[in-house]
Amino acid sequence: MTEADKNPLTALLALAAGLFGGVLVFSDLGPGEPLTLRIVIAAIFFFACGLGVGCFNSRYWIMAGLSAWSGVFLGSFIILAALGKHGNAVFRAQEPPTIEPGLIMLFLPVTLALAGGYIGKLIGQKVARVRSAAKSARQ
Repeated sequence: MTEADKNPLTALLALAAGLFGGVLVFSDLGPGEPLTLRIVIAAIFFFACGLGVGCFNSRYWIMAGLSAWSGVFLGSFIILAALGKHGNAVFRAQEPPTIEPGLIMLFLPVTLALAGGYIGKLIGQKVARVRSAAKSARQ
């Protein structure tokens, strides 16, 4: 598969993975499901999505951030809603309303996806070097 073929496919895969990430981000907790478990599952998911994107297309590993679009959307909405309702009072770290949940939702999924993408890039480059060395050794 050529590099030009990988780019749109990588973007589509990352955006599709973001749909499932949206389920993790937008849905309520199930009966008896602890919040900690949901956070761990979401963290592993966003990191794994980034890792897959980075391994698949190491040249454009930055596309891994696309898999976290749902977290960015929800985090931005939380921040804008808090600002619209309470003005600059949301910046005082006292009683609610605060924007900390929105900031966490805005930055954590993207950070995890990009970290996974970068590590995936390193793995993909290593695999490519090993393959090219093996191919040249056979010739």
